[in-house]
Amino acid sequence: MNNLRVGSLIQRGVALAGAVVKGLATAKSGTAKDASSLTTGGTDNFLDLLITQITHQNPMEPMDNEAMVTQMTQMQTMQTLEELNETMGVMMLYQNLMNSINLIGKKVTVINPETGENVVGNVEGIRIENGFPGVVIDGSFYDISLVRDIE
Repeated sequence: MNNLRVGSLIQRGVALAGAVVKGLATAKSGTAKDASSLTTGGTDNFLDLLITQITHQNPMEPMDNEAMVTQMTQMQTMQTLEELNETMGVMMLYQNLMNSINLIGKKVTVINPETGENVVGNVEGIRIENGFPGVVIDGSFYDISLVRDIE
C-alpha cells in the first residue's frame, strides 16, 4: 500500500472517529446542540484522550471495541458519581436549612467562635453564609454547628 493511500485511510479514520464521538455525545444528550454540555470537566478530558488514541492508532490494528466500551462505561460511571455527589451536597444543605428553620423562636445556646464563650438567646432568623445555614441571635450570625443547647 502506498503512503498516499495510508494517509488517506488515516484521515478517514480520524474523521470517522470524530463523527463516532459526536454521535455518542448526541445519543447521550439527545441532540447535537445538547452534546456540547456533555463534554465538560472529566468527560471533556476523556473525549480528548479518546480522539487522540483513535487519531494515532495503527489503521491495520484498530482500537479494541471492548476496550473503548470499557472506557466509555468508566467515564459514564465517573460522571454519574460526580452528579450524585453534587445532589447529596444540595440535599445536605436543605436538611441543615430545615433543621435551622425549626429553631426560629427557640432559646438556644451557641458558642461564640471569637471568644469561646456561650451566648444564650432566642433565634430571630436563619441566614445562609458561605453555603451553610446558621442562626441569628441578637443580630449576630452563628453557624448551625455552633449550637450547643436548644430549650
